[in-house]
Amino acid sequence: MSKWKIRDAVLEFDWNDYDDTMRFHEAEEALNKKGLEKALNKPNITQWDQTKLYCEAWNQYFDTVFGVGTSDKLFNGKRNRVLTTTTICAYTEFMKKAREEANEADVEASKQLDKAYKDLSEFLKDKMVN
Repeated sequence: MSKWKIRDAVLEFDWNDYDDTMRFHEAEEALNKKGLEKALNKPNITQWDQTKLYCEAWNQYFDTVFGVGTSDKLFNGKRNRVLTTTTICAYTEFMKKAREEANEADVEASKQLDKAYKDLSEFLKDKMVN
């Protein structure tokens, strides 16, 4: 489990947890389906409409990954393009570190499981001999 402290929020994510990874994939799919890049580059779209679309898409993304209300904690109800962009950058770095931590935990758990199997095998072998 990795913790991300940003502004007044402390958020948790675990790449080894099924529910966390499913929420992540759900958020990614929803963001891709929105066609955000295409929507932001429509002819005659105003800058304030671009900002609104951009911020609302990412608010929904963070609420999906970390739970409803997360975007309120991150942005205090504001739809600010620079604040959203800097948050996305920090989130990307957090997720990279979280993935590394999850991989390390997975390797360690595999080592422990291998040892447990070996110990069990030796125990059973001793029981069968005696």
